[in-house]
Amino acid sequence: MDKPIFEREDVQGESFQALMEQKLPFFHALQQDGKKEASFKPAPFLKKWGGFEAGSPDKATHSASTQNDKSEQRVEEEEEEKQKQKREALCRLREEIIAAATQEAAKIKEDAYQQGLAQGLAQGREKGKREAAEQIKSRLLPLETTLKNMIWQIEQVQQTILIRQEQEILNLCLEMAKKVICTEISQSRSVLLASLREGLKFVGHHKVVAIRLNPHDLDLLKEVKQEIAHDFLNLDGVSVEANPAVVAGGCLIQTDMGYVDATIDRRVRELEKIFMANGGSLADHGTEAMGGDDEAKSFC
Repeated sequence: MDKPIFEREDVQGESFQALMEQKLPFFHALQQDGKKEASFKPAPFLKKWGGFEAGSPDKATHSASTQNDKSEQRVEEEEEEKQKQKREALCRLREEIIAAATQEAAKIKEDAYQQGLAQGLAQGREKGKREAAEQIKSRLLPLETTLKNMIWQIEQVQQTILIRQEQEILNLCLEMAKKVICTEISQSRSVLLASLREGLKFVGHHKVVAIRLNPHDLDLLKEVKQEIAHDFLNLDGVSVEANPAVVAGGCLIQTDMGYVDATIDRRVRELEKIFMANGGSLADHGTEAMGGDDEAKSFC
């Protein structure tokens, strides 16, 4: 393993610039890797966290999915380890450059001082100090410029990595929220009732022609018929159709003028839009986070 720059015996005078140039290919390789787009695949973690896919409870499918998830998770963990190693390499490179530059600056200052001191004995101490200061300044200026430029580039790469990781965390949080929603609605009678009430609220004077539900919700509809009839209308004369495209817990209500969208998909889309627009926060949005009234109404 190579010694840090500031411990190498050949770091003397002009050779320091050459050593930094030797480090540039390594630095630029890390920089290019840091700028590459990384695909985000939260599915392995989410499947492991949720234990099964929403609406797919059979054990054989769950077992096969779990094996695939473990393989994908290992790939994700290896990629994360690589990114961690790159960030650590960038930090080590920065520390080595700063330490080497500090030592080189001290050496330049000492050499110049000794030279100025000798000249001061012959020509006067004040003149020697001025010349020493000018010599130090002229020798340090190129080094300072190079050092500042490399530090700036390192910071840009680090910022790019942080921004990408922040976006991945937001996506992960959103996927987890979707998983929770899908799990809860598949087991809750109250979610279907709330969706029907929300949709029928916007029907107004229009005639209800049909209600489309997920096939798994047909039995639940029988349980809430009386409550719907009491609050809105009798469903005995309304066509009820099973539609696998409608996520469990939601519904599409067809009227003589169009559709009212009270599906879970619409609510999740609205949740995602607000979530991403606010950097992962749903604060100060109230009921908008679960699908605003305006969007449901616009489908009439």
